[in-house]
Amino acid sequence: MKVFVLLCFFLLSSWLHSVYPTLSKSELNQRLAKASDQEKVTLSLVLYEQRKHKDHRFILDQSNSDFLTYADIGHQSARRLSEPNKEAQTLAIVAFCHYNLRAYETSLDCYFQSRDLYTKANNKNGEAFVDQEIANMFFYAYNDHRQATKFYERSAHIYEIAKNPIEQFRVLNNTAEMYYQIGNLEKAVELFIQALNICESSTSDLENIGRAASIRGNLAEVYFVLGDEQKAYDLLQYSLDINRKANRTGHVATALSRFGDFAKKKKEYDKARNYYIKALDMRKNLRFLDKTAYEQLQLGDCLSLMGDYSGALSQLEQALDVWKTTKDSIMEARTLLAIGQTRQRMGLLDMALHCYEQSKSICEQLDYRKDLLLVLSQMIHFHSAQNNAQEAMRVQKQYNDVQNDVLTPIVSAKVTRLLAQHEQNRTLAQIQKKQTGISILFLISIAVLIIGILFLIRHHHRLRIWAGRIISLKDQQLHEKIKLLQQLQEEHRRTSSQAEDAHYKTPAPRDDLTEMVLPILFTLIEKKKIYLDSNVTLKSLASQCKTNTTTLSRIINEKMGLSFSDFINHYRIEEAKKRLHDRKNLSKSIINICFEVGFNSVPSFYRVFHKHTGMSPTQFQKDDAHLP
Repeated sequence: MKVFVLLCFFLLSSWLHSVYPTLSKSELNQRLAKASDQEKVTLSLVLYEQRKHKDHRFILDQSNSDFLTYADIGHQSARRLSEPNKEAQTLAIVAFCHYNLRAYETSLDCYFQSRDLYTKANNKNGEAFVDQEIANMFFYAYNDHRQATKFYERSAHIYEIAKNPIEQFRVLNNTAEMYYQIGNLEKAVELFIQALNICESSTSDLENIGRAASIRGNLAEVYFVLGDEQKAYDLLQYSLDINRKANRTGHVATALSRFGDFAKKKKEYDKARNYYIKALDMRKNLRFLDKTAYEQLQLGDCLSLMGDYSGALSQLEQALDVWKTTKDSIMEARTLLAIGQTRQRMGLLDMALHCYEQSKSICEQLDYRKDLLLVLSQMIHFHSAQNNAQEAMRVQKQYNDVQNDVLTPIVSAKVTRLLAQHEQNRTLAQIQKKQTGISILFLISIAVLIIGILFLIRHHHRLRIWAGRIISLKDQQLHEKIKLLQQLQEEHRRTSSQAEDAHYKTPAPRDDLTEMVLPILFTLIEKKKIYLDSNVTLKSLASQCKTNTTTLSRIINEKMGLSFSDFINHYRIEEAKKRLHDRKNLSKSIINICFEVGFNSVPSFYRVFHKHTGMSPTQFQKDDAHLP
């Protein structure tokens, strides 16, 4: 992601450089008047990246106030475009401009507004970025380590949630550097190691390997201060080797410069000079003015300590020209301090004091209190060496006042109100987000409830249909049984009136014999379901009824009006209909049911079924397939 952003920045920068090649402010304003809102937003973003990375290829004569004007134009254009992310981004640029103009409270207010916009747009990376900028402001501008730590930790946590390990590692690295600068070396080591673990657990490309090597370089510097020089050298050498393999020339130069710092602290000035010269050559090849000037500052200071004053002044004055061109006041003040020290060693005391005063003036004007302490400390030694006790005491008093200020955060009442308002807005946003989640959950619950009710209504309607059909089927079965009973009664009356008819060749069975056989017969049929036996015959049935075939046949004929085969098939067909109605038998074939109810032949089953129902078994089953 970072590579993509940098690529886009360089492409936009190249395009703008071709469209606006080193324009004056008036020419740029004329072109801006004709530009669209989208082009104005793009311009402000590119200017921000160039100013942040100290790239001066575009417009060389823009001041901080000019930059604020262009940033504000971009912000107003983003508001007209109604794009929350771009509005938040351009507002953060406006905050950056106010920070450069040392309007810290206005800058902080803009950062808080930018963060609120990112929160509304649900842009986690944007929130984390602004938190990191706010942390930098509290550390460098207000000297409030507690608030800086709070925002650094929040930024790292949000990057972790957003699954952006590269930016999370950067925040941890910045936090560790903060702890290193305030002297909490153990905490710095802990955070550097944590950043290193995150870096190594993500991708294994050369870029990431180079980042891990840079972290090791930072760790080496901390271990050197802690007194573990061997571990420091091992880590720095490993960092140097990895950066060389990754072809990261800038980071190789940084590692060499750190080797030079280690050697200078051990007063091995020859080694330090060689390291600084190698680093300076690499910086010149990369053509980064600020990095080159930094190496010239380091080399010049080393040459001054070695006694090569002319070489030292040459390097330091070149660096000073770069800082003036790039308008980097803090580095200009530090370089003036180094020039003053060199001239003091040369015996040029008036010129040295003049450089100290210039450096002190810059630090006071821009409120660089930590660097101001270094300048005042050097001036105390200068006046003490000149036996100017009165002046030394005056500077010492100023030094004590500044030191007390450095130890105390300079947070105004307005900043406190901004912090409280920000926390309140953040709490309200969290509550609103929670309420929105609850509302969505409530709506989903209502929707599920409505769907459930509709399902129950539909299911109840289907149950009523099924119940109606079952009742209808039972009524039909009951009606058939009643009809059969009526037929038996009718046949009984008819046979009784014609008992003496000569049509019958055998005498009618006695009433007591009929009354004895009928209960046995109905028990065998209704309860034991003897008709399911495919081998049942008139003879076997008569034997079980304890009578002869003639008597049984006559009873069935007289009482039911049916022959033996029709009598048995009637019960078999009724049983088949029940099984075809039963949903449990849907998986069974009609052939299986045919044999289960006592038929020996499928054709005869179909013939008898059609004779009793007027339809085939297949049609009968399809008509009632929806029944349970």
